[in-house]
Amino acid sequence: MLRPDPEEHAEYYATYIDRVPEGPVLGVMETAPGALDALLAGVTPDGETYAYAPEKWSVREVVGHVIDTERLFSYRALHMARGDPAALPGMDQEVSLRFAG
Repeated sequence: MLRPDPEEHAEYYATYIDRVPEGPVLGVMETAPGALDALLAGVTPDGETYAYAPEKWSVREVVGHVIDTERLFSYRALHMARGDPAALPGMDQEVSLRFAG
């Protein structure tokens, strides 16, 4: 699978798409959980609540956001694969963060 062309996604997502390593998308996806596990293995319990500045998200909040976003995009993929005509749900990250806190 090739990278999507810019006209196939909102400009906002280009920053994220550009960070995905080159290569077959399924191969990249297979390595992601191990890479995340390795990254998070070094976070201490005190480090979970670290935020680099006031009013910025903590490490725990960022990880929660990643989990929430993965769930949402998984649902969206299922929705599209089934040809569901209903509108796709959105997600307000600030609202999600308040529920996670």
